[in-house]
Amino acid sequence: MSEAQALRVGIPASKWVYLHGCADTYEKELLKRPKLHRSPAMKIMGEELEKSSNLNLVRDIKYRDIYSCFPIAVSVLTNELGIVGKHGSDLTLTGGLPYHGGPGSNYSLHGVAALVSRLRADRGSFGLITANGGLISKHSGGIYGTTPYSVTHPNASRWTRKDPRLYQEYLNEGPEVPVSTAPAGMGRLESYTVIHKGNGKEYRAICIGRLNDSNERFVAICNDDKLMKRLKEEDYLGHEVHVATNDSGLSTFSERVVRSSL
Repeated sequence: MSEAQALRVGIPASKWVYLHGCADTYEKELLKRPKLHRSPAMKIMGEELEKSSNLNLVRDIKYRDIYSCFPIAVSVLTNELGIVGKHGSDLTLTGGLPYHGGPGSNYSLHGVAALVSRLRADRGSFGLITANGGLISKHSGGIYGTTPYSVTHPNASRWTRKDPRLYQEYLNEGPEVPVSTAPAGMGRLESYTVIHKGNGKEYRAICIGRLNDSNERFVAICNDDKLMKRLKEEDYLGHEVHVATNDSGLSTFSERVVRSSL
């Protein structure tokens, strides 16, 4: 909505909030990402937010609502954007997605609404809203403030945004990890989890790792009770396991050699 339209519909200038910058990016498929705990797409989103708003995400932003479907989404984004929150309240305006509607609740719009109230009460301040979807796969961010857009963009005749396709090309051309569809041999664990039945008993372990010989990434499962207990009791990241794929295409991992490469 333009200032002229806001005036036509009777919104007083004291309530105006401007979008100063925005960015949208897409990450590579999960298994093709060079590092599972990093997000180049989040990093580029942050860089483009700063460029489009002419503001610094750490120094100039007072309020933040970071999309919080899972803790890892918050941890990865704050790491990529260099944001440090002494308390969880530094990163949310609503209390966080788990406590404010849950998935599918149009959460980020609630974050924008909460930010608007803060900005109207604290004129001259700026706030950041982020959102993501998939397996930390697609990202959006916006920077808002009551300061007129013309103040942060003195050389712009009107509101503009950079075409996301221009910086998405850089992400698309980034390195990818080859994925094995029939892994076999020794490999190193990059990540894993243990699934439980309703009675609390271990049901299945799922891992993502790299094959030693080819460095291809693989996904495999394990149903060995003893190994699943050890996976819970010890840190197995970097440990070597044996991987095999049967005629049906099911890949499993087992423990033959226990040696950490980290």
